Amino acid sequence: MSEFGSFGRYPFYSGFGDVGQFDRTSTEKSTLIFFPPNVPPIGAPIPPRQAPSGGITAPGELAKFIYEPFYAPLSTRLSEQDLTKKLMTRLDNYRAKRSALQSELQNKLDSLKDATPADRTQQLETFAREQTPHIAELEATAEQLRSDLLRGGLVGLFSGTGDWNQSRNWTLGTGSLARPREQTLVYEFLVMRAAVFYQDGLSPAQRRLLREVAMELQVDAFKPKVEDSTQKEPTLVFFSPETAQIKVSDDLPADLSAKIAVYKNEKSAIKTELRETLYQQDKASASRRAQALKQLAESQEPRIATLEGLADDIRAGLSRLPKPPGPIAAPGFPAELAMRISEYQKEKLALQKMIQTKLEEIRKRYAPSSYGFKKMGSDDEKLAYRLEGRSDRSQVDTALISGAIANLNQENTQRYASLNREKEAIRVEIARYAAAHPDTTGEKSVQGLLNNFINSLHEEESWQPYKDYQTAVYQPGLSPGQRRLLFEVALEKLSLPLPNGESL
Repeated sequence: MSEFGSFGRYPFYSGFGDVGQFDRTSTEKSTLIFFPPNVPPIGAPIPPRQAPSGGITAPGELAKFIYEPFYAPLSTRLSEQDLTKKLMTRLDNYRAKRSALQSELQNKLDSLKDATPADRTQQLETFAREQTPHIAELEATAEQLRSDLLRGGLVGLFSGTGDWNQSRNWTLGTGSLARPREQTLVYEFLVMRAAVFYQDGLSPAQRRLLREVAMELQVDAFKPKVEDSTQKEPTLVFFSPETAQIKVSDDLPADLSAKIAVYKNEKSAIKTELRETLYQQDKASASRRAQALKQLAESQEPRIATLEGLADDIRAGLSRLPKPPGPIAAPGFPAELAMRISEYQKEKLALQKMIQTKLEEIRKRYAPSSYGFKKMGSDDEKLAYRLEGRSDRSQVDTALISGAIANLNQENTQRYASLNREKEAIRVEIARYAAAHPDTTGEKSVQGLLNNFINSLHEEESWQPYKDYQTAVYQPGLSPGQRRLLFEVALEKLSLPLPNGESL
């Protein structure tokens, strides 16, 4: 699994391994399906948007529809070049209406950025009542497109519907899969993931909840046999809108923690009921399964609505915290001092990047690939590295390497000295500020204040792509439909890597 810093190991972006992966060496033509990437937790590092190796890359147009219920059926139409003119027109019209609603919402949010929190919430609630009926119509159109993309076109005429289930000759809990469920989690994950896009009878809300179920199953099905017990996983909660994940602090007020616990338990119960029904109905006929799920959707609808109300209570409580969710706040330095620190940090990072590039060039020239450099000491403004690798140094010209490092150090002597002078000047200014403002800086040391400011810069940079995500999750006053509308904007801006295709 991938490592994502403080977020630990979690399949935020795509599937593991090659489950169902399309074999590009096969001579037999296969119908392809592409599933969307998993949604990352808010604030998680974003990997470069590059196609995974060893498979068929996803059509780029799919990036516009990551959160839509028709993503997978559309992917097959695009890969088969099987979108009729009528379907293309409907998709264009759908996206135009969605973009118009998103722009209206973003403009409204921008117009209220200077309003008080109470006034902003009140005006957003009024606007929600105006816009939500149009969003409901849009989401109904999306569900109809899911059905029509699945059943229309040449794929439907000559090679089936394009449904992931059409060539499946196994069912959960029967035959070779009549085993303890922990032994067949991979198959259960595949069924739940496909049901999001292909199973009739589900409500739109259930489809979104099933995406969370699939993400949870993916973790359980593909986690390593031996896990790293030294790495503490964060407390992540699937929140609202569905598939959005937030980190929950351990020091929340008791009443707010209790509400979050109720929310988690009720949401988990609804998802478990949905998952169990799909599991039990997997061996039933398509019509019987769809009818059972339709009945479940009707019974779960009021519970899901209640869950959304509880989510609103929670986000209202989070907004009243002294430190609301988001990047850590920087010490309130004067603007000129804050700018100096930012410029110093940029210069320091540029120097470090250049040094690493030069060191790699030295290693490639004078040592085998099994060797690398390790920094000696903790002073960021000094170049002091030692060569590390296998004990056999017969292939390593240490004298030449030492000379190359010395030359690199000499070339940047003035740059090091300038950085050190600027750092000391900044420390003097921070000390003056701390002496004049003991009420805001407390007992923190000069270095502690500097570190806090630099850490806040790093967090602000990592959170920047998540601005719309953050608003969709935390801003009071929005309707659930508006949150989903803004969440789609957020996911498109994140430019998540799209998983490769799988053969039908």
